[in-house]
Amino acid sequence: MNNSKKETISTSKKIICVVTVIIAIAAAYGLIYGIVRANSMIIFQASSLAAIDTVTICLNSKNIKKEREAKKNEVIE
Repeated sequence: MNNSKKETISTSKKIICVVTVIIAIAAAYGLIYGIVRANSMIIFQASSLAAIDTVTICLNSKNIKKEREAKKNEVIE
């Protein structure tokens, strides 16, 4: 029962990570579209920052998960 709960949590985190990657791809598309259509530095900066933020959030969530697991292992030992 406990293992299935952990699997559900990890699955939901994977889904969240996939969603953030999709958002990053959409932001990158917005970046390219903004450069082609408007040729504006404001659109370029906003969309590139959005892409960087989403990737950073995804990577941070993975690092936080690893840190939590390491802390749990230390407590068990």
